[in-house]
Amino acid sequence: MADEMLSAGTLPQIGGTRMCSIHARGNCLDPVIAAVTAGRRYRHVVGFENGESSRAIKDALFNNDRRTGWYPLREWGWDRARCVDFIARVTSRQWTKSACGFCPFAMRTDSGRQAVVGERRIGVDGVTRQVLRERGEQLPALEHFFVVCPAVVEDKARPGFEAWWQEATNDAVLF
Repeated sequence: MADEMLSAGTLPQIGGTRMCSIHARGNCLDPVIAAVTAGRRYRHVVGFENGESSRAIKDALFNNDRRTGWYPLREWGWDRARCVDFIARVTSRQWTKSACGFCPFAMRTDSGRQAVVGERRIGVDGVTRQVLRERGEQLPALEHFFVVCPAVVEDKARPGFEAWWQEATNDAVLF
């Protein structure tokens, strides 16, 4: 999605057709659902929380003779806080609202902005990083950060970079 927006010179949409949802969900899920269900009837379980009735109503418009949407979190009365607490209790991990680092919907609240913007740190290597997600002790071991560097045409490689790069990308590490 980011590549598409950069090449088209566009920004994430707040209104109209939400291409991010189509790319991140529809384009991924539709072929899998079609293959798994092979034309049979199925119940599509969707995790809309209790406060998302408008999204559930909109999603139900896609129900047809084969697909029936089901929204158990709404049935159970679970809001976002209850879901986050449950995930933390079961997995010992905090779950962020959006995996997208430029989602305008995630930026609506203070906690959302903190999750998207993250925290700026200077590492022991002297490199400044904008940390969005840190690698945890458990799987999935995912980290997400941006490295700050000068916007000039100077050599940006720090002393020892070539050795670090070789160590990180040698065949024994990669394969």
